[in-house]
Amino acid sequence: NFVVQPAGGVAQLTVGASTSTFAGDVTIGSVDTPVGAGLNIGNESPTIQLFDTTNDAKLLMYTQDSSSIVGTYSNHPLAFYTNSTLALTLDTSQNATFAGDVEAPGIYVGATNASFDFYNQGTSYFNGAVTVDAAFTQSGGDASTFSGTIAAVGASTFTLNDGIFIKA
Repeated sequence: NFVVQPAGGVAQLTVGASTSTFAGDVTIGSVDTPVGAGLNIGNESPTIQLFDTTNDAKLLMYTQDSSSIVGTYSNHPLAFYTNSTLALTLDTSQNATFAGDVEAPGIYVGATNASFDFYNQGTSYFNGAVTVDAAFTQSGGDASTFSGTIAAVGASTFTLNDGIFIKA
């Protein structure tokens, strides 16, 4: 083993045949102010690359002048885990698959209860059939436009043009 140790101190670097051990902080490149203890990497475009040689999967993490990037640089999906559980997968076509419920302003999609609430302040388009099994409410100043067949099944009631009722 090769050991770097200050006089009377603890070994800071130990290089063995197959393992190297660092004690304390490690700085690679030029770092103005380390953000904390541990590993600090700096220079013009510092990069961390993890590369699996079995299937050539490559993960890169780097920062540049105005952005920081984490992603795969190979034809492999990128998965995010929380608490050792898959939360989100981005496939190679940039499609996102969420493992749980999804919430965003105006949209909630439940993974288990299959509810979908949609709020929009502009024009919305649905390409394909829309089925409503409970109440359908359209409110606001704009009118809804439907083309094709509108079917009333059961005891459904439609109110059209401020007072014209159609009841099935």
